[in-house]
Amino acid sequence: MCPTHRICGVTVLLCGVGVAWAQRPPHEVLSENKQFVVQIEAGRPGRAGRSCQATLLERAEKDERGRMVWERPLVNDVAPAIVCVRNDGRTVVTLDEYRRGGARNALVIYGPDGELLRHFLLPDLLRKDDWSHVRVDRRSLVWLDKARYGFDEPDNQFVIALAWGPKVRIDLKTLRVTRGDMPTPDEGVATIPAAILALLARPPEREGDQAIGEHLDGLKELTPDEQHRAAEIAANVGAQSPAERADTLAEATTQPAPGESPANAATQAAETAAATPSADQPTMTAAPEPAAEPPQAVVAAEPVVPPQNSALAAVADMMPPAPNPAQKVDYVTWLNQQVAPEGADASRIYTEASGELTPFPGGDELLVAAERGDVAALQSPELGAWLAANRGVLEKFSAASQLQSLMQKYASPDGSLIGVQLPNLGNLRKLAKLSIVDGRRAAAEGRPDEAAARYLDVMAAGAQAGRGMTMIEHLVGVATQSLSANALLDLQAGAPAGTLDYVGLAAEAEAAAQPPRAPVEGLQGERAMFLDSAQRLWDVDPQSGQPVLNVEWGRQLFENSGIAQDGVSFDAIAGQLAQAGFGPTVAEANTFYDAMTEAMALPYPEAAPRLAEISQLASSDRTVNPMVRTFIPALDRYMFVRTRGEAARRAAVLVTNLNAYRQQTGDYPSSLDALGSRDFVRDPFTNQPFAYRRDGNSFTLYSLGGNGTDEGGVHDARGETNDVVFWPRPK
Repeated sequence: MCPTHRICGVTVLLCGVGVAWAQRPPHEVLSENKQFVVQIEAGRPGRAGRSCQATLLERAEKDERGRMVWERPLVNDVAPAIVCVRNDGRTVVTLDEYRRGGARNALVIYGPDGELLRHFLLPDLLRKDDWSHVRVDRRSLVWLDKARYGFDEPDNQFVIALAWGPKVRIDLKTLRVTRGDMPTPDEGVATIPAAILALLARPPEREGDQAIGEHLDGLKELTPDEQHRAAEIAANVGAQSPAERADTLAEATTQPAPGESPANAATQAAETAAATPSADQPTMTAAPEPAAEPPQAVVAAEPVVPPQNSALAAVADMMPPAPNPAQKVDYVTWLNQQVAPEGADASRIYTEASGELTPFPGGDELLVAAERGDVAALQSPELGAWLAANRGVLEKFSAASQLQSLMQKYASPDGSLIGVQLPNLGNLRKLAKLSIVDGRRAAAEGRPDEAAARYLDVMAAGAQAGRGMTMIEHLVGVATQSLSANALLDLQAGAPAGTLDYVGLAAEAEAAAQPPRAPVEGLQGERAMFLDSAQRLWDVDPQSGQPVLNVEWGRQLFENSGIAQDGVSFDAIAGQLAQAGFGPTVAEANTFYDAMTEAMALPYPEAAPRLAEISQLASSDRTVNPMVRTFIPALDRYMFVRTRGEAARRAAVLVTNLNAYRQQTGDYPSSLDALGSRDFVRDPFTNQPFAYRRDGNSFTLYSLGGNGTDEGGVHDARGETNDVVFWPRPK
């Protein structure tokens, strides 16, 4: 009910007093006079998910349900945190996003027919002096705690009296904000603290908000004049429709920082269709014949021309350029173009957090036990003191995990791809383990929501790492997400009934648990590393125009980089390379990479044996070119480890959705068909639904593992010989 109350001398219908976000999203909200009711059906964002739905009903004594006034989807990802209904039913105001607070949809106004009248971001409502009172709580921006809000019907306003004193009034006729006792902002959103900015710039679940995140992030690099102009834009776009808003902000694209190129839109990972190699495709051969004399001054290798209707054609836009010993191709720049980040970059925040990380003072055994969830280890004084010392680090990690990109740029001291440094991967793993331990302790102390938030931070950070163009980034991302997946499954197994909102958690898990970049795309990064090394291994004789071996660089590559074969001198290697020649070496490598690309696009049961065959041939004596033998990766093992991690990621999301289904319907489904065809329903080892069966009031869920056969749920944690059981949790 909305009682009458006086706020700052104004009589309003008080819809409520702000508190920390609720355990459940609102379901039914009445107007103060009880004549109107809004019914909210929470959304399930993600692939094939449903949007948040609202229905406004006018109640009548003889009609229990009431007359429907309007029905529409709301702008919220899951649900608004707060809903206020005016007594005449002509205005509905929603505040915040469930579990996100002011980080999304701070204030939205709907009109008499349910039409969207105005959509305010938090920077539209707050001023410079307000930001010090806004609190970051994991993924949420808390600004309404202990605030009072409601309709001032005589003045046709919606009023928010903030806990620290100022009041925000929204004129419901002009749909504009008035802050009578507050100064006009001088720097607007440029004054927002970094941790808050990180949440405001978080990648959206809905199309159309991306420009807002990019706009906010760009303010960090602007001059004061540009910041003032950007603040004006942020204030004005709130009156526009979502489409107009995106267009306006897109036109206000900010300039890059000095010395940087404008970021391109990140290439989206595409699902590639399985394709059977055609008869006219090149096949792998034994050792190449000695190179023929190359044409004078023509030394660039031929680019790869993919066959039509093949996996190669699907990634044609991501094929690296052909190498050229005469004019070295800048493959580092090419690699950066493939992963140009969207929106804000998390690299700086991860680096800061890692630098502030206090090392664990206890032994490794205690820390490992805590990571596994051992209660005694989690309750130890040493662990408690360590987590308390790193509280600020945890909050920075949480903020960074919500951003789109882990690393803004690949960098190499010598300009080579093989010299590219990936400094944030080690930092990310340390921070992820800290977050997991903090979540385990929260779960042990009866705070499951806090535990879930920590685990989802780790899941999102793993997705960031997996967006890179190198296979090591993919594997780090998969391993990080596996940590989160197992912790999230353990949380659901141990949480007392009724303590978790599975509907909200399922939506958050789907948003956080994004898969790594497609394997065939990462393979092109590995191909580029080979091509770059090949063009550096050969120079061009200025007199003859022919490629000649760069012995000095080759010795460094094969001996100092740790990839030389044991017992083989570089002199012998150099002789083989000189005999093979630049052109045939590149051609042979491209043949292998083409074959691996085609194989990796197949479902795992078909891809695994094909990749094993390719790896065996690449390392055999039949392939005498040491460059090819050294660089071609063993992709059969990579695919197995990646698929095993992918199974854990999907299973964690699937179990959460199954628990959400039970919470909504009262029981688990009889089959996985009830959850549709979303990717998390399918076992990546078989490309078929996970093995699932109802067991009384519970269920059993497992993957068939690497052998692809159903052993009836016989658990093998490594996934090599039997099934991988996810539920019930293996002992």
